[in-house]
Amino acid sequence: MVFAQRGHVARRWLWRPERDHSAGAGAHRRAAWPVSALYGNYNRAGTVTLQSRRGGNYRDLDVSAAEFGKLDLQAAGGVEAERQRLNLAVQAVHDDGFRDQSQADRQTLAGRWALDLSPDLEVALSTRLHHAEADNPSYLPYADYQRDPYGVYSEVQNDGSEKDFRTLRLDANYQLADDVRLLSFVYHTQQDFSRWFTRPVSGIWTQREETYDRDVLGGGFNLNADSLLAGRALTWVTGIETYRERTDYLKYEDTQYRQRVGLPELDRRFSLNTWRLLARCSGNCTRCSCPAWGCAGTASRRL
Repeated sequence: MVFAQRGHVARRWLWRPERDHSAGAGAHRRAAWPVSALYGNYNRAGTVTLQSRRGGNYRDLDVSAAEFGKLDLQAAGGVEAERQRLNLAVQAVHDDGFRDQSQADRQTLAGRWALDLSPDLEVALSTRLHHAEADNPSYLPYADYQRDPYGVYSEVQNDGSEKDFRTLRLDANYQLADDVRLLSFVYHTQQDFSRWFTRPVSGIWTQREETYDRDVLGGGFNLNADSLLAGRALTWVTGIETYRERTDYLKYEDTQYRQRVGLPELDRRFSLNTWRLLARCSGNCTRCSCPAWGCAGTASRRL
């Protein structure tokens, strides 16, 4: 993403060779280069994409436990009928933490329902819900650390964080020909994050709250095709995507145990409209590696 001054448009294009490495039956794919036409820039250590299951009949359950009261429950299920496919996954994690006041909990629900309207047209509705809460013991002065390295300083005011994430996506996949597919999508994402942290300011321990509220609405089209070049398989994709993003930011100083006192010190809203074009071509030269060339352009306008 490229940020611009208010009322101006920022543009960035990249053109670079990539190299993909696949492992398993479509389980994950790793882009070795830090720049990818499909996955963007700034991935200095490369990119790993995880592809969830989109069909099949299965029931999976996993339960694990560890020290400090950690418990991880995961379940997944899939049902496939003649023209429909339903995939669900859920996870709940609890951790008491290794210090006082370091408990953490998080829950995630993901699902996808797909329907074949015709032999060439599939529509799918996907969603993901996530909630997390955590307590934070914050800073510990050195004198207190020497007495109890796992304790909590008496001036810390119930620090911690909360996070919610909700997204809904609609896909329509149309088979134009045996080796050409048109993929279209639209999505809406809402997420909010708040954190409270206590630290010494001019020798006085005070708590600050920072809250982010983000809303994104986007959509796009991708055209995918498979062909042969000099007897070797060639895969290419080209597409366009646009999304509108709005983020509200609040900062409160001198909060009292997560309770706001007075008006916020900062109250800002960032709005950004982004358009993106991409094109990518890859050839299968070896059994486990395929070089690829890709280019992508991004234009962002801050409102």
